[in-house]
Amino acid sequence: MKYSKTIMLQSCHFNYGETYEAHKNNIMKETISTKEYMRVLEDIHGHDFKIVVDITKEEYSTGLNYMVDDVVINDIVQEWNNKNLSVHEDFVSHGCRATTENMALLLKCKLERKINNCKIKVTVHETRDMYASV
Repeated sequence: MKYSKTIMLQSCHFNYGETYEAHKNNIMKETISTKEYMRVLEDIHGHDFKIVVDITKEEYSTGLNYMVDDVVINDIVQEWNNKNLSVHEDFVSHGCRATTENMALLLKCKLERKINNCKIKVTVHETRDMYASV
């Protein structure tokens, strides 16, 4: 049995690696110049991400009523809605940039911790013709 859920997500991130470094080295300080602050702000851009979560379970019985509680999926994905992913704890704690590839990988890991005994595939569409799937 296969279950598929599509969720739209609006988020932003830094575009360049230098901006991640500028943020880490300057924004986190108590004092920062306007020039340094503007450098970081000018590099932020956003997307309307389309997140597709596919869940497959080998054995499914009609007595189960449903394979997965989609509230679990919504709650996990919506943690990133209207957020700057570059400074979100999920990415910062893993020391990774907020790329489409990392989004797919982190979402899959978060879902696997909540949904058991299923195969999970996550696809993150950044644009109509660019996506990452894991």
